Amino acid sequence: MIPFDQYYGLDGTLLGEDENGINGKVKFVSKQEDIDKIKANTKAGRFTHSSLVQSDYSTTKTVLEEGLNVLKRTVTNGGFKEESSAVTSLGKIIRGESGSNKYENVGGEIIASGEMPIPPGEGNTSIHSHPLGIIKDQDGNDTYSSAQRPGPLDRVNVFSKFDNNLIMGHLSVPKLGIDDIGNTYIIQADHGAVFYDKAGNRILQIGTEVMRKIMKP
Repeated sequence: MIPFDQYYGLDGTLLGEDENGINGKVKFVSKQEDIDKIKANTKAGRFTHSSLVQSDYSTTKTVLEEGLNVLKRTVTNGGFKEESSAVTSLGKIIRGESGSNKYENVGGEIIASGEMPIPPGEGNTSIHSHPLGIIKDQDGNDTYSSAQRPGPLDRVNVFSKFDNNLIMGHLSVPKLGIDDIGNTYIIQADHGAVFYDKAGNRILQIGTEVMRKIMKP
């Protein structure tokens, strides 16, 4: 069977299907009028033609799953190294090497960069993480990277070479806690994906819980 494009709410709720999806795309819809229309058609056993509703963003489950994998690899490496993957328009995943845990000052911002694989062709998606650890800036103050804030080199070195871009990382302000033996750890930080276009404009933000909900069979 040909997989249909599926409409999802921003909370990860499956709303329905469109008329002729062939790539298994995930279309996010936030306008309540469109959500109600899709739900009504789904209840009646009908698809909702894509020309009748407005989607906020379109991606694929392959991209969402690899976004979660990139975040998991970042956690596994200790949270201080950037991880990356490219997903081609045909769904092929090309994983980059782990970035360095050495930080550099670029335009007054402390960053840790990795090597993003750049496949040929159009319609490709870049995915990279921003470090999850809290580090010291040039003045000795605690600082952190956020998925909501592209790095000073992201737009030129990554975004401009892809049609779609995800940054995985913090969506809220992380704080430091101290355990019983004096070790510090990060608390109160929500993780997820922020989607950007080729020019670096932010399009959509979803948490990891939404991504996992969509990936459930």
